[in-house]
Formats: sequence, C-alpha cells, structure tokens
Amino acid sequence: MKRKSIILFPIFVMALALMWAFAGMTAVSRTVRAASDFYVATTGSDANDCLSPANACATLAGAAGKAASGDTIYIAAGTYNNTNVTL
Repeated sequence: MKRKSIILFPIFVMALALMWAFAGMTAVSRTVRAASDFYVATTGSDANDCLSPANACATLAGAAGKAASGDTIYIAAGTYNNTNVTL
C-alpha cells in the first residue's frame, strides 16, 4: 500500500500544477476601450466633453487632452488662435 501512495503523490502534484497553469492562462483578461471621436469648434469650450459637435472643445489642446491613442479628433472650419500644441 505504501508503494502505491508513493507513485500517486507525484502524479497528483503534477496534475495540480497543470490545472494551476491552465487556469492562469485563461484568467488573463484585457479591457479594450472603444475608440472615441472628439470635436473642436471655434464656438466650443474646453470644459465640454468634446464627444459631439454640439459639445465641442474650443482648442485642439483641449480635445487632445481628452483623447487617447486610436481616437479621432475632428476640427471644424474656422480660425484658431491658440495653436500651441505638441502631439
């Protein structure tokens, strides 16, 4: 009986290690954020969320500060005097 338990213990440990390894591989989750559109208009305000033409930012810097990689910034026609922004 002792010989049987000596053989089964390493198999049991290996089975647990494999289950732990596979569980770790499937537990990885990544949150993916959908790309957003931001809007800039001469009539806007940087206090806005900039997510629609009606709530546009006033400056490119305001929209760029809210945007992330993969987002799109739409700029309405007009004259923008505050153009000191580095992207």
